[in-house]
Amino acid sequence: VYRDCKTTDSADTPSENLPPLLDKVYALDEVVPVDVQIPGCPTNPDIVVRAITSLLEGKEFKLEERSVCDECPVKREKKASGGEIKRTLDSLEFKQGEPWENTRCYMEQGYLCLGPVTLAGCGHKEGNGDGVTVPRCIKGYMPCRGCFGPIRKGANPLVDMMSAISSIGLDAKQVPDRRALLNRYIGGQNRLRPLPARPK
Repeated sequence: VYRDCKTTDSADTPSENLPPLLDKVYALDEVVPVDVQIPGCPTNPDIVVRAITSLLEGKEFKLEERSVCDECPVKREKKASGGEIKRTLDSLEFKQGEPWENTRCYMEQGYLCLGPVTLAGCGHKEGNGDGVTVPRCIKGYMPCRGCFGPIRKGANPLVDMMSAISSIGLDAKQVPDRRALLNRYIGGQNRLRPLPARPK
């Protein structure tokens, strides 16, 4: 459809002679040296400034190993409200404009929030920069999607998240496609390999 568009560079049409898939998915830093890794989708502009400043000053750039939950201002009771894990499309319990401490933790409401296993840093301070820091997804009244990646290199978000879900009384077995969902932003890191073929 798009082959004849003015903005399309001419290239060969894919054929049966495509190169074979590799045995695993490689993370960028497993293939080439990486000077600075900046998380986020999109990243926080403040972190970009800190990273560039660190490079220019010859200092090591490192983010604090804190989870989104560590800076999330919502109210926690350390137990789920009961029932099954809900779909994100179901209505979250919140009142827009209410103080964040009056909003109950989304995971405790039964929604899958990846805040416990996701690196903090996406949020901005409310008000004139002197208010509470609210993570982006939470500010949009959505559970954390995990886009800042794991809290530390070598972490296993799948195992850590299953523990977090169980610790508040939810059934971790209800999470659909756990491997894909909970490893979404880990960057490959020696984990993403093909599953063995199922017996026929």
